[in-house]
Amino acid sequence: MEERKNRIKTRKKIEELIPIILLFILGFTIRFMGGTWGTKWDNDAYMARQAEYIYSFGHPAVPDPLSSAPLYQPGMAYLIAFVGWMIDLIPYEFAQPSMVISEGLVPPLLGAATVLVIYWFAKTLFNKSAGIIAGVLASFSHILLLRTMKGFVFHNALSLFLIILTVVAFWYALKTIENPFPRGFKNRAIYLATIIAPAILIGITGFSWGGYFILHVILIFYGLLLTALFLVKRDSMRQHKSYLWKAWVFIVFSLFFGTILALILYPVRGPVEILRAAQMLGFAEGPLVYKFTSDLMPPRLEAFESLFGTFLLVGILMTAVGVYGLYKRDSRKGLYLFAALFVTMIPAVRAWHFMDMFSMFVYISLGIGAAFIIERIQGLEPQKAVWKKLAAVAVIVIIALAFVNPVIGTVNEVRYSGGYVVQPERKAAFLYIKNNTDADSLFINWWDYGNSLAYFAKRRPVIDQMYFPDAVVKAVSAVIVATDPDKGLQIARTLKERHNSSEVYLMLFRYDAFLVPIMGYATGYDLSPGNESIRMTVDDTGRLVGMNDLTNQTTYYRLWTNQSIEGYTPFYLSKEVKIYRLNV
Repeated sequence: MEERKNRIKTRKKIEELIPIILLFILGFTIRFMGGTWGTKWDNDAYMARQAEYIYSFGHPAVPDPLSSAPLYQPGMAYLIAFVGWMIDLIPYEFAQPSMVISEGLVPPLLGAATVLVIYWFAKTLFNKSAGIIAGVLASFSHILLLRTMKGFVFHNALSLFLIILTVVAFWYALKTIENPFPRGFKNRAIYLATIIAPAILIGITGFSWGGYFILHVILIFYGLLLTALFLVKRDSMRQHKSYLWKAWVFIVFSLFFGTILALILYPVRGPVEILRAAQMLGFAEGPLVYKFTSDLMPPRLEAFESLFGTFLLVGILMTAVGVYGLYKRDSRKGLYLFAALFVTMIPAVRAWHFMDMFSMFVYISLGIGAAFIIERIQGLEPQKAVWKKLAAVAVIVIIALAFVNPVIGTVNEVRYSGGYVVQPERKAAFLYIKNNTDADSLFINWWDYGNSLAYFAKRRPVIDQMYFPDAVVKAVSAVIVATDPDKGLQIARTLKERHNSSEVYLMLFRYDAFLVPIMGYATGYDLSPGNESIRMTVDDTGRLVGMNDLTNQTTYYRLWTNQSIEGYTPFYLSKEVKIYRLNV
C-alpha cells in the first residue's frame, strides 16, 4: 500500500516537472538561437562595459571615465559579472572568455526563467492548461524575445523576470497572511520568508530597473479594487473582513521597506526615475531626443497583432474572458490579475518600450481565457460529449491560427538577428580610434553611437544613450550640421576645455544622413520638408544628395562629399564612418 502511494507521488511529481522542463527548454532554445556572442549593440555595450569593469575590479565604473552619465541601473551588470566569476570556478578551459560566455547565456536563461514564472502564475491562478498555453505564448513572444536573446545584456531581461516574480511573490504572501502564525521553526521560517520576500524583491528590482515604481501602482491599485469590492459586496465578504486590513498593512509595509532597500542599493536615481518615466510616457516635458526615439512612440497595429494574435479582436476578447473567468472563480484573484493587466497596459499603449511587461500579463490572461472556455465547454450536458470535444479542439485551433504569423515573425527574428550586432565597419573604426588616439580624447558624434564608442574604443563621447541633456545635444548637433564651420570649431573648443581633453574628433556616420533633420531641428531649423529644413538622401549609386541649398552648406554634407574644410583634418575615412581631428 505504501509502495503504491509512493508510485503515485512519483508520477505526480513527474507530471508536474514535464511541462516545466519542456517550457524551459523551449524558451531557452529560441532565445539562445537568436542574437550573437558579444552583441555590444546600443545599450548592451554600456551594460557589458560596466559588467566587465565589475568583473575586473569588483565595482562599477563610478565616476565613469567614458560617460558623463551617473551609474545606470546596475543590477544586470552585477549579475553578469557574478556569472562570469562562477564560470571561472569551472575546471575547464573554454574557447571564449568567461565574460563573453556570461553575456551570451544570462539573457536567454532569464528569458526562459520568465516563461516558467508566467506558467507557474497562470497555473496557480487557474489550472495547468492555462499555464501551458501562457508559457508557450510567452516562449514564442516576439516582444519578449527582443529583450532576452543571446548577448542582449541590457537591464530588460532581468527587469522583466523580477517584475513577474515580484507580482507572483506578492500573491503568495497575500495568501499567506490569511493564515495564523504557525508553530514549529520550519513552518515559521517559511511563513516569514514568504512575507519578507516581496519587499526584498522590490529592492532588487529597483536596483535593476528604475521604473520599478510600476509595482507600487499595481499593488496600490489592487488594494483600492479590493476595498471597492468589500464596500459593494459587504455582506458576502464579511467572512473575509480581516483580510482587507491585513492586505493594506502588508502592501504598505512591503512597498515602504522595498523602496528603502532600492534607494540604499541604487541611490543615484531614486525619485528622479518617476519623472523620467513620466517623460518617456509623454506625461511631462522630456529631453529633446525622446521626441524622436522610435520605441517611445505609441505602438502600431502590428505590435498588438503580435501580442494578441492575428485575430486581434478575438485575442482581446479572450484576454477579457480570462480576467472575467478568473474573477468568477475567485474575485480576489480576478482583481489581482486585472490590476496588473490594467496598470501595465497604460504605459504600453503610450510607448512601445513598455509593451514587454504588459505582454506577460496578457499571455497569462489569454491562457486563462482559453482554459476557462474549454472548462465551460466540458461542463455541458454529458449527451453532448462529441460537441464538447469538437468545441474544445476549435478553441485550440483558433489560438494556433491566430498566433501562426507572430510565431513566424519570431522565427525570422531569430534567424536574422545579426542586425543587432555592431556593424563591422563601425567596429573597425572604433578599434582604429582605440589604437591611434590619446586616452583622454573627446569625440563629438550623435548619441546613438556613444555606448559602442566607449566599449570598443575606450574613448569618451560628448553624448551617449545614457547622457543626452538638451543643451549638450544642441551643441553636438550644431557642430555636425553647422553652416559656419568656424562656429562648430568654437563649440568643440568649449567642449574640449569642459572635459579637459587633449584632442577633439568629429565622428560622422553614413546613417547620420537620415538623422540630420533631427539635428537641424535641435539647432533651430524647420523639421518639415522645405528650404528651411536640413534634409538629404542617398541616391541609387550611394551618392549623398542634399535636398536644398541650406543642406549643401552643412558641415556634415561638405565633409561626407569629401570637400575640404579648414580646421577639420581627415583622420579616418571609410564608406560607413568618417572621422576628423578638429584643430582647436
